[in-house]
Amino acid sequence: MDSQLSLPRVSVIMAVYNCEEYVGEAIESVQTQTCKDWELICVDDASTDKSASAVERYAACDSRVRLLRHAENRGPAAARNTAVAHARGEFVAVLDSDDIAPTDRLDISLRAFEEEPELGLLGGQHAVTGRAGEVHELVARDPLDDRQFKTELMNQRMPVPHSSCMIRRELLVAIGGYDERLPSSQDYDMALRVSPLSRCARLGELLLHYRHRPGQITEQNTFAQALYCEFALQRARARNEGRSFDEEAALRRIEQRICGRHGFSRPASLRLRGLALHAIHSGDHRHFRRLIGRSLAYWPFSLKTLICASMTLLPASVRTKCANLWNGL
Repeated sequence: MDSQLSLPRVSVIMAVYNCEEYVGEAIESVQTQTCKDWELICVDDASTDKSASAVERYAACDSRVRLLRHAENRGPAAARNTAVAHARGEFVAVLDSDDIAPTDRLDISLRAFEEEPELGLLGGQHAVTGRAGEVHELVARDPLDDRQFKTELMNQRMPVPHSSCMIRRELLVAIGGYDERLPSSQDYDMALRVSPLSRCARLGELLLHYRHRPGQITEQNTFAQALYCEFALQRARARNEGRSFDEEAALRRIEQRICGRHGFSRPASLRLRGLALHAIHSGDHRHFRRLIGRSLAYWPFSLKTLICASMTLLPASVRTKCANLWNGL
């Protein structure tokens, strides 16, 4: 009975790969939480830098911090599954190894679960920060109830940043964890598979400082993300409608498209356009021009994208104002 009483309420899981520069700050943001009833499970996915050593230093001083290691690199989905397999908390909170959790994040999330017992997955607002942790932008979006959250999911949008999510552990176990076959969009796929089993929500409170690093999002992984999002949605729709869906054949087609000529792809274009506007907010105007150019290459038939591309002709200050107006509309 005593061992049961000592179990942490929240298991914070952190996939770590070559993040030596930032992982200490991420760990410290968990250690300074107003909620003290947590454990932090860091899984080093065969980093080639000193990330594991950095985590070890914290684990040596704080028994709530645990380090697990993969002998070979298996990807973030596998690292998170390893963490979930060792988690003991009722709830799992996700935090990426280069992000920062506001000090009241866990308390805010737990309070929401207490107020709505049928809630199974939630996330919240986020601020975009730079390499040194300086805040570039507060991304404030309206809270979403269960119906609104699931509508966004079915419109191929992840309603909350994955690194702001808290999920009931039993739900993650019930769906078999993250799909390790997907090299990207595992968070969106996870939310699609959890959502039929419980209520979901986007809170109005700030739950994450997301670190933006110029160049971290490439054309290739953006295109892949769009294709794997499409796969996850097609699988979810087939499941909801009771239809069969050949997952392996669909995954093979994605691999062929990624390795060969991309052709036209409206989902990839839309995702690139959204990232281009986000680059403006982050002050990365050079990256904006490249992303919006690639968006046109994937789908040159969109008037909205053409209008967005015309912003490259404007001065940076005017471009930022136009992007703000665009988001407002």
